[in-house]
Amino acid sequence: MKKSAFISDLVFTFSLTFIAILCILRYYRLKFFLALFLATAFATAITFAVGGYLSDKRKKFFLKKSDEKEKEKLLLHLSLLPHRKQQEFFCSRLCGELKNGVVETTDEIALVDFRFDPLPPDRLGAFIRRHSDKPKILYCNDLTSESKRLCERFGVRVLVGTEVYSLLKKENALPEKYFGEESFSEKKKRQFTLCFSKSNSKRFLTAGALVLLTSLLTPFPYYYLVSGCLLLAVAVVVRIFGREP
Repeated sequence: MKKSAFISDLVFTFSLTFIAILCILRYYRLKFFLALFLATAFATAITFAVGGYLSDKRKKFFLKKSDEKEKEKLLLHLSLLPHRKQQEFFCSRLCGELKNGVVETTDEIALVDFRFDPLPPDRLGAFIRRHSDKPKILYCNDLTSESKRLCERFGVRVLVGTEVYSLLKKENALPEKYFGEESFSEKKKRQFTLCFSKSNSKRFLTAGALVLLTSLLTPFPYYYLVSGCLLLAVAVVVRIFGREP
């Protein structure tokens, strides 16, 4: 939930509650200034309650969204690293040692293989055949269904995507800088450009017309009139100055 949407929700909550309570109190012939005071007090209390709920929800939303974006950056970073660099990265994070293509710690031996495609079973053969009394763990982006069955059969524990991110975050072992990080900001810029492309002018026009029509059906038309006119103005601006999709 964006901050502008959060403020808009609070304003809407206060306005709706205030008008409803004021109308009810005036219906029961309460004096205007007393009704105004009570409506303001009740609307403010309800708005604070709704604000607290939305604020908590907003924090959770942004935390979840931030974690998801961080996870995508991590997995892209690891997939772009050469295989040797991936192993060295996990050696330093797990306090392990690189031996014959696997990361060995005091508690486990681990195969590290991050790639853009699901890991095929032929990459697991040497690791599975490796004799060790320590538990075997596979760190990867994803793996094929055949690879999953193979790991289950031979007791190899699999940590993919979200689990890898959670482990590294818990150990405070995430990279300070990610490869390919700039691609995420470019994506955000492209999304902003698409919102204001010429093709969207029809959507702004339709929305503005519907809001203006709604003003004919409500006893409080001013909000709808202003909003509708703003949407129509945006439609004209986007049509003239908007970017081609």
